[in-house]
Amino acid sequence: MSKLLVFNVPAHGHVNPTLPVVRELVSRGEQVAYYLTDEFEPQIHYTGAEFRRIEYIQPGSGPPPGVTAMGQTDPAMRRQMLAAFFPQMMAEGLRLVPRLVNRVWAEDADCVVYDPFCPWGRALVGILGLPAVAFVPSYAMTENFPLVRRLSALFEEQTSPEAEEAMSDFRDVSRQLHDRYGLVPLRITDPFITAEALNVVTLPRPFQPDADALDERYVFVGPSISPRSDTSGFPLNRPADNPTLYVSLGTVFNANPEFFDACFDAFADSDWQVVLSVGTRTDPSTLVRIPDNFLVRPHVPQLEVLEHTGVFVTHGGMNSVMEAIYYGVPMVVVPQQPEQAMTAARVAELGLGVALEPGQVTAGALRDTVTTVSGDPGYRSRIAHMQQAARDAGGYLRAADVIQQFGHQQR
Repeated sequence: MSKLLVFNVPAHGHVNPTLPVVRELVSRGEQVAYYLTDEFEPQIHYTGAEFRRIEYIQPGSGPPPGVTAMGQTDPAMRRQMLAAFFPQMMAEGLRLVPRLVNRVWAEDADCVVYDPFCPWGRALVGILGLPAVAFVPSYAMTENFPLVRRLSALFEEQTSPEAEEAMSDFRDVSRQLHDRYGLVPLRITDPFITAEALNVVTLPRPFQPDADALDERYVFVGPSISPRSDTSGFPLNRPADNPTLYVSLGTVFNANPEFFDACFDAFADSDWQVVLSVGTRTDPSTLVRIPDNFLVRPHVPQLEVLEHTGVFVTHGGMNSVMEAIYYGVPMVVVPQQPEQAMTAARVAELGLGVALEPGQVTAGALRDTVTTVSGDPGYRSRIAHMQQAARDAGGYLRAADVIQQFGHQQR
């Protein structure tokens, strides 16, 4: 038996893929302690892992300021928000490190599994010299990855007061950790770069751009999915001759009444049974003109809905895209953030769906695009091939295999 520590950011898109892996490791007799915030305690207990409480509020949670119709923001404002958010995230995360160093050292763990977006996880690995696995719920990126280069340029060119203040704060905290613990100062793009001795990537290899440039340290296990326990009371039944259209903008930037209205206009009185997830910041009772063929909820059990879905209109979060691939559902992607825009382009490039820029999202465009995707058998064929690649990759069982092997090698 080995002892593993897991560090992650308190975000469902990052936590959810780890849960089946942790549960599998525990079932095999491994000791796992998971450091996370209180809201995730029930999910961690469900896996059988030991819950370790941390206190952290991620900056920038909630909808971004300056949102206009259809979720757009002014491009300059969007760049400014991004240039300020990441330094804030890094600084706030690194402030946790002095409170965690002794706790983590006392664990006497064999290795650490951390999400690259978890700055305290990366810092603790560096300070304590612990063997580490990077658990990557998105693209495996190196210095030369196009998104990393674009972000590097973004951080260098932004001169807004908010971005400058955030960057200065990040550098100060990083310098303090260097002075106190000898930690090599982290770079602002480090959350996007993975290069540990083992990097577990929850994508099928064909979905990863330039996968051939990555060496044997990168193991592509495909979507990390197992049944969840959140289906209670959800009315999944529908008429046999009505296909299901599932619409969701994810769990973060989803308060978008203009988008919901466009969906109502596009698909009211159509043959589609539409399941619309509006998020917890929108009260469905305030949407006064919900068509009869719509089922609107703040939250839906996405995996169970996707099993019955013909087309998925999604924001392009990697979890959602991987879950759509796992269930063989072609997509219409409406990205809300830069990484989602990259994923939307990748979905379109591989012929798994169609990407729409936020400014293109009208009722007519939604209706026409969904009709095209549902009516062209090429989309269904290509997503079926990617689905097979995803399932052949091994998923959470393969992830547990390689992490378990790595942990035993460190004993």
